[in-house]
Amino acid sequence: MVRARINGAIAGATSAAALPGGPIGALEFILRLMQERGIALEAGSHISTGAVTGVHQARVGDHSVVSFGEWGEIALTLSALQPGWLGEAAARRRAPQVRPTG
Repeated sequence: MVRARINGAIAGATSAAALPGGPIGALEFILRLMQERGIALEAGSHISTGAVTGVHQARVGDHSVVSFGEWGEIALTLSALQPGWLGEAAARRRAPQVRPTG
């Protein structure tokens, strides 16, 4: 069972099997999409296989915990976006160049 809490209140709960194709189907989708876009998956990368509990309203300063049962949990506190937050990862990836036609 997957449970999402925001500031202690349950925001959503469901089974990972609720994802179309299950979590493996979601992983296959993102790997295929990354390959099509030429994005390498670096060692140690974390992959989110979707928003199985839904998309929930949260504000800066809210504390969220997503529990995956026996597999553990992820906890975070939302903060405002800071300039340069992507750091070196953004510098390694360049936006595609768009060339005018005609």
